[in-house]
Amino acid sequence: MSEANPVHHSAVKCETCGAPAIVHISDVRDGVATMEHYCAACVESIERTPISINRLRGDAAILFVFGGITFLISLFADSLHFGEGEGFGWRQRQGLLISLVLLILGAAARARTILVIGLVGAGLSVLADWLGFGSDEGFGMQQKMGCLVGITLVAAGAWIARRSA
Repeated sequence: MSEANPVHHSAVKCETCGAPAIVHISDVRDGVATMEHYCAACVESIERTPISINRLRGDAAILFVFGGITFLISLFADSLHFGEGEGFGWRQRQGLLISLVLLILGAAARARTILVIGLVGAGLSVLADWLGFGSDEGFGMQQKMGCLVGITLVAAGAWIARRSA
């Protein structure tokens, strides 16, 4: 009885030295799928970028959106009437519902950016009373700190996006 080997790549040669390739690396570059082939000896010598450009762009998008949401919520906390009601108000419930939908969609689609935005939105909705947005007269300390954090995160996102370009 002979053993069946469903995948046999003996015809594929290493791109570096021409020996039989046993390592096959797939990637997508500029929308085109690519496949690289290496032998065991040469695979150790290739240089791979540890963080892909797409991941950096996703991180930049997360920082942009998180920073933007934090900034806008802080800036308009009085207009949004945060901190006026006792307990968990209807605005918090709506924010939590929207955030949970984003969280579920992000997890189902394996879209890390959407998942993190949903998680952050849910956290801000749940913690709005504790953070005290809109509870001070005028433009309070919480709003100033929220705006500062938001601007810092947007700037960090811009820096990462520029670095990945």
